[in-house]
Amino acid sequence: SDIILLLNGGSFMDVQTCIESRFSTRSYRKDAICDDILIEILNAARYAPSAKNRQPWRFAILRGDEKTFVVQQCRKDLQNNPIRTQYLLSRENATEYHTFNIIDSAPVLVLVFNAFPSEIVLDKQNVYFDSSNMLAIGASIQNMLLRATELGIGSLWVGDILSNAPFITEHYFHIGRLVAGIVLGMSDTLSRPANRLPLSELIVFNGGQE
Repeated sequence: SDIILLLNGGSFMDVQTCIESRFSTRSYRKDAICDDILIEILNAARYAPSAKNRQPWRFAILRGDEKTFVVQQCRKDLQNNPIRTQYLLSRENATEYHTFNIIDSAPVLVLVFNAFPSEIVLDKQNVYFDSSNMLAIGASIQNMLLRATELGIGSLWVGDILSNAPFITEHYFHIGRLVAGIVLGMSDTLSRPANRLPLSELIVFNGGQE
């Protein structure tokens, strides 16, 4: 599309290059993302595989004051929740604070929900049903991250907002379950993908070959 040509200097990015060049962006410019580009990224999620074609992914798009509202709530909860107070100075929570700062600095936060949690649609928890939905949602998120990379948009898959899952779910999709957040925006720094383990360390069995 014209959007792809515009953001990538007139050339398409092949799939393997897109996979290998994607990285987690943690510093963003304030530039807004136009709706056309945002729709392109979200639309990529629709093509992920899912068990029985359930397509369990749902999205809430937060910008401006709405995004600030969620960040403020997350920070407030981190400071005031007595159960977690003892961890406030730990490295884990320092990282959590950093995540909220990243979300605050970026123009867009996409909340990702599971539309079919088993305890709601089946009236009881079913591990297989939930696991298959979560795998599908993970695939939809990866589609979005790769599409963002292709379009020259920085992205970050965040899980720290899950500490406020009940609050966020109630406000934006009360019949579902919050799975993750995706931060989107123009990267403010040059970065590179993180180091990956060699394939030889990841294959745990390779038998039956002649």
